[in-house]
Amino acid sequence: SRAAPGCTIKVWGHIEAAENKIRPPCEYPMASERHNHWKITGRAQISLDATDAFNLPYSDDIEMSGKRVAAIVSYTINPHGILSLSRQVFFPQLHHFKPESASAFHDYRAYLQHTYTDAAILPKLYINRQQFVPGALKSVTINGTLTFLHLPSATSGLALSRTLLPSMTERLFIEKWT
Repeated sequence: SRAAPGCTIKVWGHIEAAENKIRPPCEYPMASERHNHWKITGRAQISLDATDAFNLPYSDDIEMSGKRVAAIVSYTINPHGILSLSRQVFFPQLHHFKPESASAFHDYRAYLQHTYTDAAILPKLYINRQQFVPGALKSVTINGTLTFLHLPSATSGLALSRTLLPSMTERLFIEKWT
């Protein structure tokens, strides 16, 4: 038989998948046999366990939008669990000043946008005269918001949770630390 045991060969049009060396769906590993990065952890919620070595390093881009703001959050988790984060924020109703000499192309995607990195915008917090440095990442959760949960810091013992979300009523993108 040309198909794997227990499989049937799928026919698309007049071409059989096995003859064209395209693997029929039944030859791919079952979902239970694969190790997935993301797990369903609640109603309308998925999580990535950053303490699992299989998930490191990892990077992703998440698009989010609110009523008057949109953002692309890009993040990378290095092999040691350290998070690097950037937020590209778009304000579709705000536009740059357009001089009369500018071409008509300037109108296309001329909305106000800017990329904010952790190095540029994060506050410097000090605890007992030592700068607070978040611990390695514990998990990433998506449930309508994007939450990064850090392990306790080596210097202070404090664990940090960072939640990013666009406002549904105002023109702002929020990052909440708890």
